Amino acid sequence: MTNRDKSTDRDAVLFAFHQAYVKPTAAEIAEWTSKYPDLAEDIIAHAAVSYDWTADKAHSADEPSKEAFEAAFSRALSALYVAEAEAEDAKPASAETLQDIARECGKDVRAIQRQIETTRRIDRGVLADFFNGAMLEPLSRRFSTAVREALEVTQSRFEAAHRQTLLCPRIGLAKARAAPTINQRTCEDIFRSSDMTPDLIAYWLDEDV
Repeated sequence: MTNRDKSTDRDAVLFAFHQAYVKPTAAEIAEWTSKYPDLAEDIIAHAAVSYDWTADKAHSADEPSKEAFEAAFSRALSALYVAEAEAEDAKPASAETLQDIARECGKDVRAIQRQIETTRRIDRGVLADFFNGAMLEPLSRRFSTAVREALEVTQSRFEAAHRQTLLCPRIGLAKARAAPTINQRTCEDIFRSSDMTPDLIAYWLDEDV
């Protein structure tokens, strides 16, 4: 795709977003950033400025100052984080995620990493991607077994929690000027892009070494 094509697609998405919501809510912003992760920052910036201009129509003809834009952008990111937290609180008990199970076990990613590494080293970033809902199936048998045993859950519960995690990936804390990203990739791609050695990558991907 050419740069012109990409620009056209970006303009089309932002125009559609503007047409759909004059004053978008945090949930609506989250929905669109999830649908178009490459345009997340543009969508949030557009929503933030639109929201502020709608709230103060006296400035509708003015270009926002840098300070006003950054303040609006930061508020939009914070609203996304609050919406995510509220959605987590409202989630049915049966729709548990991998992070729910980890909390129940009293373990975080660091503790799970230490437990798994009694056998073989594993990159913490790989585990973080898995627990945040960024790792798509199919999963490596060796990797999924190691995590499942660390969580001490049945295979069916583990698989159901992974599916639920993929449906509601965590976008992380709001930070000024940092757009949330939800970049879901295959298990193989995440392992191969990690900083582990080729031998370790091959081991966790169930390859012959």
